[in-house]
Amino acid sequence: MNEELGRILKMVEGGKITSAEAEKLIDALGLEGGSSRAKNLKIVVCETGKDKPAVNLTIPLGWTHAFAPMIARKVQKQMEKHDMPFDESAFLGALYKGEPCTIFDVQDEGNKVLISIE
Repeated sequence: MNEELGRILKMVEGGKITSAEAEKLIDALGLEGGSSRAKNLKIVVCETGKDKPAVNLTIPLGWTHAFAPMIARKVQKQMEKHDMPFDESAFLGALYKGEPCTIFDVQDEGNKVLISIE
């Protein structure tokens, strides 16, 4: 991850700046990436024995910036309950950077959670 982006994400994580301020800084520094920039955050939750996903949510990536720190904290709490690692800075970095990637992909006893940027 770019050093400047890492610093900005730490400021958001520490509550020193808002996600909107972080987005402005990222834009000003030209850290958004190239033409491969993704457009959506995708969240899919599948339950064992179900034909259709219980959750199939697509959120425009621009909308996630305002809620990213809150989402990251909630995801982290859930991950800790299940003794699973979660890197809040990496999560926020992926959202702000906007490059296509898989953030989270877990399958447990037939249930599956996938969070990706597309």
